[in-house]
This record gives sequence, structure tokens and C-alpha cells, in this order.
Amino acid sequence: MTTSTRPVPRATLLLAAALAACSSGVPDLPLGAQVVCSTTADCPSGTICQAVLGRCVSASVDDRQPPGLVPGSTSITPGVAGAGALVTVTFQVDEDLALDPEVRLDGAPSLLGTPRRSGRTYTVSFPAQVSDGEGTHNVVARLVDLAGNVAATVPVGSLVLDFTPPAATPPAVTPDFARAGATLQATVTFSE
Repeated sequence: MTTSTRPVPRATLLLAAALAACSSGVPDLPLGAQVVCSTTADCPSGTICQAVLGRCVSASVDDRQPPGLVPGSTSITPGVAGAGALVTVTFQVDEDLALDPEVRLDGAPSLLGTPRRSGRTYTVSFPAQVSDGEGTHNVVARLVDLAGNVAATVPVGSLVLDFTPPAATPPAVTPDFARAGATLQATVTFSE
């Protein structure tokens, strides 16, 4: 009996490895591993493609509830801000998120800032801008959880933007006439 050994081309080895990786006999992915996908056919067995995330998630997780905020965890400071004032929005979510929350004024296209995270608590700071318009604005967040559930406009709180300086009435001085050394009282009324 004669045996022949010939070198196996590298491309053949790579193809064999790729095919083996797609088979159902491959062990589960390591914890935290992420597989990018367009359809469930791109995912290992036991997972499905979550289009919102663009990655495979466990098919055994039956999470259909969108994420939300922990009641009482929200704050917006200051509550009334003038032009250029630094506003800080803080809130805690009720589950881990797959993506950073998108925080904006309701109806506005642009984000207010990049969130900073500490556990499940997020903080966004931004300067109040005249272009946002004067008045009361609702601050909302878009949240996406690990299963790909989306909460599009979660109310965080309200913020009043006030860019109008206060008006003052001319001072009313009493008494109308006074002698040198007399005490005068002046009253000025401001609009706010």
C-alpha cells in the first residue's frame, strides 16, 4: 500500500473552517460575543437576527418589553435655563441597553449631547441654545435594549428655556420731596 501526501491549499483549509463554523455542531459563542447579521440565516443556531441592532441575539430570550426609566430617577438641572447655561439631564434605565440612549428635545432632530454612563444611570450635559426656542420643552430619550426592543420617545422631564431678560418698571420713590439727610424708599418691579 502506498500513501501519497500532498499539500492542501490554504484556500481549501479556510473554506473548510468557514463551513465548519456555520454548522449546527459548533459550540455556543463565548459570553459577550456579537455576530453581525442582516438576516437570521447569518446567525448561529439558537440565535436570531435582530435588525434594529444588526446583530444576532439569543432566540430563547423572549423579551418583547421595551426598556423604560426607573420611576423617580430623572432630573433636569437647572429646570429653567438661559442662553449658554449648562443643562444636565440624568436618568436611570430599568434594564441594560444595547446602544447609548439618544436624548433630545421632543420633535427636535438633533441630539442634546453624548451620554456618560455609570451602571444603568446616564447623564447628558449640553448648553441651552437660543436656536432651540424659548418656552417649555419636553426632554425625551430613545432607548434600545439588548433584545432590540425600542422605546422611541420616553419622557424624561421638561425644561424651560428663557432667553428674554426681565423688564423693570421705573422706580417709584417716596416721599416725593425730601430734605437733605431724609430717608427715601425706592420700589422697582421686575417682570419675573
